[in-house]
Amino acid sequence: MSNSKLRVAAIQMVSRTTVAPNLAEAENAKILEPERTRSGEAGVKTRWLDRTLSFDLSFFHMIFENTVVGVQAANGQPALTNAGSERFQGMEIETSYLPPFAEGLSLSAGYAHHDARFIRFSFFTPDGSFRVVDGKRLELVPRDLWNAGVAFSRGRGPGAFVAVRHQSQRPLNRRNTFFTGPFYETDAGVSWDLPFGRIAVVGRNLGDSRHYVAESDIGDSQFYVAPPRRFTAELTWKF
Repeated sequence: MSNSKLRVAAIQMVSRTTVAPNLAEAENAKILEPERTRSGEAGVKTRWLDRTLSFDLSFFHMIFENTVVGVQAANGQPALTNAGSERFQGMEIETSYLPPFAEGLSLSAGYAHHDARFIRFSFFTPDGSFRVVDGKRLELVPRDLWNAGVAFSRGRGPGAFVAVRHQSQRPLNRRNTFFTGPFYETDAGVSWDLPFGRIAVVGRNLGDSRHYVAESDIGDSQFYVAPPRRFTAELTWKF
């Protein structure tokens, strides 16, 4: 292997955000504790085969204290509170390849393993039940994710790409008693680069997966759903 390159990096950070108000009603205004974060990351980046093959590996560890999260108050209305402490750690791998025998073609893939858990968090439900979720996984955070893609572009003429993403099952509540299943999402597009501009047609979420993407802050056990299958066409004019 020629022209190989290796780079190793380690980063540690400490941050603090401003305090957040919990303003359900003006007379019940409450200033929450400030959020704090401690994080560390170490990784390796390599380039091989005349920089046509790349491989990036990173490990990270993060501790969040006093994270502001949404809960349901005794009156049934949404409210904000501090979540004690949380831990988010894991590893991520990315690789790409530019085949020298196929100019304009690129292959890429990636995998990540995430472990997001409450270290210390307890709360009362609207009916007065006391819940302790220490050690439980955070809602809607997958443990395993991967992606793969193929793209072709030579700067002039036709181009195309296909990308696939996957996430494993995710907990729907803080007690981890309900889970949503894994899902796949596929995007694809074609384009043509001309002397005066570019024409592109792209399809997103071709499998029409309606998976949950985030939890709502305005209601308990309510979730935002991924947009449906959709197509866009774009004309770019150079001047």
